[in-house]
Amino acid sequence: MCPIRADRSILNPNFIQEVAPEFLVPLVDVTCLLGDTVTLQCKVCGRPKPTITWKGPDQNILDTDSSSATYSVSSCESGEITLKICNVMPQDSGIYTCIATNDHGTASTSATVKVQGVPAAPNRPIAQERSCTSVILRWLPPASTGNCTISGYTVEYREEGSQAWQQSVASTLDTYLVIEDLSPGSPYQFRVSASNPWGISLPSEPSEFVRLPEYDAAADGATISWKENFDSAYTELNEIGRGRFSIVKKCIHKATRKDVAVKFVSKKMKKKEQAAHEAALLQHLQHPQYITLHDTYESPTSYILILEL
Repeated sequence: MCPIRADRSILNPNFIQEVAPEFLVPLVDVTCLLGDTVTLQCKVCGRPKPTITWKGPDQNILDTDSSSATYSVSSCESGEITLKICNVMPQDSGIYTCIATNDHGTASTSATVKVQGVPAAPNRPIAQERSCTSVILRWLPPASTGNCTISGYTVEYREEGSQAWQQSVASTLDTYLVIEDLSPGSPYQFRVSASNPWGISLPSEPSEFVRLPEYDAAADGATISWKENFDSAYTELNEIGRGRFSIVKKCIHKATRKDVAVKFVSKKMKKKEQAAHEAALLQHLQHPQYITLHDTYESPTSYILILEL
């Protein structure tokens, strides 16, 4: 019930108190999924009965007549007012305002509608070979994130001639990835999908095919020397790539404070001769397009290659 002003005139049995509008129940913010129907409700009092108008995110008055396919408004004698927004789209996000007006004044209440959904596909990724068995893939975030935070990216690849896409990594927060353990001399194509709490996007347009260098038999690995005490020289920061036989992490050299990429090759998956050959091959490839091998270490579980980041 609207508050009544203390006034002797109310003692007159024929007196009808007139008051400016007042919202007894305000609008509340709503978060919804793309395609939902959103309901905004409030309750107003005032005498004479207020005229109600609604404004949308652009601050224009909403078209709420019976022919509108998007908006519908209902009200009842007790003052409840309801706005329904059908099949919401991202552009329906924003602040909605209900305005009540009569001869004695105006009142308003507002709420924010946030329309969320699955993100758009990321932009086409760019792949660049780093060695005869690895590439670095980079991409830009999607133009639309679905109005919420991207929770990760999924990277897939395929060899030329194959219709099957293989998952390289299920989820990474970075917009780049080092993909390891590919086949020397083979052409590969890559694509990326984005995820948020509502789901996963369509895959991006595939990258251009990138052909890896051929295997070089001249690099036999006999000259590779494996150091110990990796943990004394480097600090691990975060994972930046993953392959079938290895993990690549960003690390920092304790003495120089230089960031490097460190490839940990699992001893369970590869023999020492294979890891040594890969290291020797990286030494053998003297080209600015390919990564530089700085050092090699061995731990109880891994052969460790220190690479240019």
